[in-house]
Amino acid sequence: MVLAALLSSLPAHADVVADEPKDCPSGSTGTANHNGGWCTPWLCEERDCELGTSCETTGLCVLEEERSCGGQTSGEPCTFTYREAFGPCETDADCDQGTCVTDDYCVEPTPPDAGSSCGCSTGAGASMVFLLGLLPLVGARRRQR
Repeated sequence: MVLAALLSSLPAHADVVADEPKDCPSGSTGTANHNGGWCTPWLCEERDCELGTSCETTGLCVLEEERSCGGQTSGEPCTFTYREAFGPCETDADCDQGTCVTDDYCVEPTPPDAGSSCGCSTGAGASMVFLLGLLPLVGARRRQR
């Protein structure tokens, strides 16, 4: 009984891993370890992509560096290649962090522009609609004569 009371007063050590981010840019996916959470590039071949995404060649701002694994090791230095994605790009100048890396990534479909989401055009079709709208006026004018 005394031993149980003594053990319950000792601090507990938990193995806590951060949550994966949910708001990663298209072409990346949430990753987490003991160092925190970040968005990592989601390299692909078409079969690797989840439903609702497709494998497309695009540019993504990516920071890549070797980092220490941290935590306990067996005496050997432990490192891993850290890759974090920040957003779409066409050139390195588009990236506040990292460099623009063009590769095959699983990307979400681009939503249509708010201004062009109707699928309309303003070519000859719009003119025809306007002219058709005038037909009742022409007919009414003829009946008045």
